Amino acid sequence: MPVEIKPLARSIHDGIEDESLRLLFDEMAKQVVESKSWKTRKKAMLDVIKSFQLFCHGALGDGDGAAGDGEEDAGSDPDEFFYNMLPLIVGVILEKLAEKSITCIEQVAFYLLSGHPEHSQAADAWIGDDYKRIKAYKKFLRANRYYKETIEAALDHVEGVDGV
Repeated sequence: MPVEIKPLARSIHDGIEDESLRLLFDEMAKQVVESKSWKTRKKAMLDVIKSFQLFCHGALGDGDGAAGDGEEDAGSDPDEFFYNMLPLIVGVILEKLAEKSITCIEQVAFYLLSGHPEHSQAADAWIGDDYKRIKAYKKFLRANRYYKETIEAALDHVEGVDGV
């Protein structure tokens, strides 16, 4: 049974002040929006996330986090930038899809990553609605190594930032 996605309280896309970043997100979103179902969107979403991660590493360097004067410069750490931006890029893409409900595990996997609380709440509700869906999500994780590794690294990154 589908779970309704509440209307978004705010637009992540409209809140991005950096025009070049907004254009990059728009271009990446096109790949996903053009896909007709979540069976094909899954691959498109994973490709976008991988591309963005590569972009972050290419644009910001090798990830040592060291500024020119030997001080730590958090703004130059590609991993930190990637994991901070991941919920935004996923949120922007899902905004463009403007879906009204959650209906499948592939959709849930990416709604869980969104920077919109309305998306993650709907995804949580869909999974929690039936124990078989929890099994399906675990199967999805086993079948999609890059997704699983990205989720785990993002959680580790958040824990490291918060000192948890």
